[in-house]
Amino acid sequence: MKKILLVLFALLLSAANVTAGEPARVRTIGFLAEDQTAAGDLAALKKFLADLGYVGGKAIIIESANAGGKIEQIDRAAASLVEKNVDLIVANGLSAAQAARRQIARSQARTTPVVVASRNETIKPTANVTGANNLSADLGVERLKLLKEIAPRISRVVVMWHEVNAIPANYLKQVRNAAQSLGVEIDAKKVKNSGQFQETFDAMAANKDDGLILEPQLLFTGRFGEIVSLAAKARLATISGVEEFVAAGGLASYGLSSDQMWRHTAVLIDRIFNQRKPKSGQTAELPAGQPEKFQLAINLKAAANLGLAVPRDVLKRADKVVQ
Repeated sequence: MKKILLVLFALLLSAANVTAGEPARVRTIGFLAEDQTAAGDLAALKKFLADLGYVGGKAIIIESANAGGKIEQIDRAAASLVEKNVDLIVANGLSAAQAARRQIARSQARTTPVVVASRNETIKPTANVTGANNLSADLGVERLKLLKEIAPRISRVVVMWHEVNAIPANYLKQVRNAAQSLGVEIDAKKVKNSGQFQETFDAMAANKDDGLILEPQLLFTGRFGEIVSLAAKARLATISGVEEFVAAGGLASYGLSSDQMWRHTAVLIDRIFNQRKPKSGQTAELPAGQPEKFQLAINLKAAANLGLAVPRDVLKRADKVVQ
């Protein structure tokens, strides 16, 4: 009997050692984007995941897919990730998120979580979708106020966005309401693709528009150089939501930093993987990441080209000033 107990103990100890020595499960993340310019975003995500202990090749494997800059190909890219049975999809922007949701719904992987990363689009959680959210109506109002401070003489301002990613009605409504008190008229313009840029800016010049709030959506972020050139010819004072716009020659930007957004995204992924969820276990009930601070950037060269002297008070508030 004693020998039998010793054998059983040895077997249990052996099993425990095997279990203890088993490597942690390697998670697979699908990264979905509209175009290849998102490589920098993917690098940022990897950095913040690594800060949380998710080292590529050890704790996670990242499969990436993009639409090659053609929005009509985004569903095909999403389908390629769903077919690989990834544990979670990170959607770089709302278009990618919508495609991921469609392809997941058509598959057997209907509970695959989708984490949306966007600096300018409202994230509406559903059964398996959450995200790093930062868009609020107040943000559009603040951009308009800043533009008016920097360029006091503006009276006709265009709010321009991508037709595929329509901005919320309340966002535009509050911008219009604020514009009245500032003595500014708002002209809303949506564009379908980059082929419409020239005619859109020609129309602004013909209408004698003198200001532009450019929503920092993916259609525009990869073409800031072209947009800045067209805006300069039309003599438009411009503001967008990402610092890259100012780096490309735009007048000003006010919005969430890229690092902050990807840090929020990494935290949400960690919560999902570690099942730190409400009792229902629904991804949708995870709170969307909220911004800690919006950053203001100003390009003094762009201001000088427009004959503008940026007020000292505005410069003091700026997080970054490009000479």
